[in-house]
Amino acid sequence: MLEAITTRTVTMPSGMSVFQVFPEGRGPWPCFVVLHERYGLVQHTMNLSSRIASLGYVVVAPDLYFDYEDQEGLRNSTASTRISDVTALERIDDALKTLSGIPSADPSRLGMLGACATGRFPVVWGANRHLDACVVIHGLYRVREWTFDPALYLERCRDGSAPHRRLPWPVR
Repeated sequence: MLEAITTRTVTMPSGMSVFQVFPEGRGPWPCFVVLHERYGLVQHTMNLSSRIASLGYVVVAPDLYFDYEDQEGLRNSTASTRISDVTALERIDDALKTLSGIPSADPSRLGMLGACATGRFPVVWGANRHLDACVVIHGLYRVREWTFDPALYLERCRDGSAPHRRLPWPVR
């Protein structure tokens, strides 16, 4: 376990905050995205991110629910929200852009963790992108989380013909 880590929060042009934590030293360090539970970006998520960073990873933890109007309700569990796959993937991609500001980061080595309400997103994100590690903590256990978002999976056929649907996993 490493001793020294640096933490900071970056605010994206969209208003989304991204908690960053990374080991001090030259690296290059592999990268990890930590997605929060239904409560938004809370201290527990930041503690988990710090623990992962102390093992030798550059970690980003985006606040996927940053624009929800009742932040206090999210944090104390009197309110909840969901975002679409498309919105989640855009926000994760936005958070990954912040890695360019960390010279010791090696984003070619990337893992992602989703928990509970965000457990689906590492699977969806990794379906069409390189991901070295995909961790789902008590997510993807409801039928609604196994349905696909047609806006995400329309692709052109290799020969340029009409789009078709491509699912990242079998649907029963």
